[in-house]
Amino acid sequence: MFSKILVPLDGSESAERALPYAEAIGLRLNSTLILVRAATTHPLRATYPTEPARDAVHVLLGLAHDLLRGLTERGVTVETAVPYAEPVEGVLSELRRWEADLIVMSTHGRSGLGRWVYGSVAEHVLAHSPAPMLLVRAWRAKAEPVSLGEQPRIVVPLDGSQFAEEALPAAAGLAEALGGELVLLRAVNAGSANVAIDTAGLGYVLSPGPIVSELAESEVKRLTEEAEEYLSQVAPSTSRFRTEVRTGSAVEAIVEATREHDASMVVMTTHGRTGLGRVLLGSVADGVLRQGEIPLLLVRPRTLVATHAEVGAPGDVPSW
Repeated sequence: MFSKILVPLDGSESAERALPYAEAIGLRLNSTLILVRAATTHPLRATYPTEPARDAVHVLLGLAHDLLRGLTERGVTVETAVPYAEPVEGVLSELRRWEADLIVMSTHGRSGLGRWVYGSVAEHVLAHSPAPMLLVRAWRAKAEPVSLGEQPRIVVPLDGSQFAEEALPAAAGLAEALGGELVLLRAVNAGSANVAIDTAGLGYVLSPGPIVSELAESEVKRLTEEAEEYLSQVAPSTSRFRTEVRTGSAVEAIVEATREHDASMVVMTTHGRTGLGRVLLGSVADGVLRQGEIPLLLVRPRTLVATHAEVGAPGDVPSW
């Protein structure tokens, strides 16, 4: 699993902050890291290459003397590539050429004339990539070493839909390969249990009081029990796991769970709605990435990988 890990770079330190996670996974899974930097001008088209092309080559040569040497000395197998293309096209072309099965990249990075911003390159690559993408927030002070731990915990948010459940194979495979544990999480929104009582059809509702509170509490209890039963049914038999139901919004529940369990990453599905060059990750995935502190592994369901269709067609689509 994840035998070839593609790491897009743009010459910035923030982009390089994805490297420690790629290294940590690569060492545990004996994977090859493929470092990619797109050059928008072909270095062979002129006697004196333009600055973007020369800069791209220079960055990878710098890695060969510095970061690359450190990676190889620590036992990581590394390859490099400098495609002549725009960033998104370059990343996707190298993904296909190397048949990589995981992309690890920072949520944003800026360098010279190029700019990679979460909401642009990362989302466009995700929308067209058959491989899962591990997004690392670039707020980390520097590319410090990362330890996944002996038995890393992986949080998998589920909402009851088959769409969301398509994250389970990747999460379970990763947990097995890393000797880790899955935390299958479902959030029960207390707001959905609010009760309004129309007395005898008279067109008004009772003010909140003991009766309404008891009914709401009973509804939350019912939803929680249903969620617990659901999680026990979908849990993969091949992995160590625990199930957990939390009350509150999905984003809050996921972020709190990652902190309390000292999780190494979150794995979830996402949809990509493409239109006019814009791709939307979904509100929950976006909220977890912005509010959370650990990497987010996003898996596009097989139907979307095969068709690049917009979510919004009839089907079983989750709230994120």
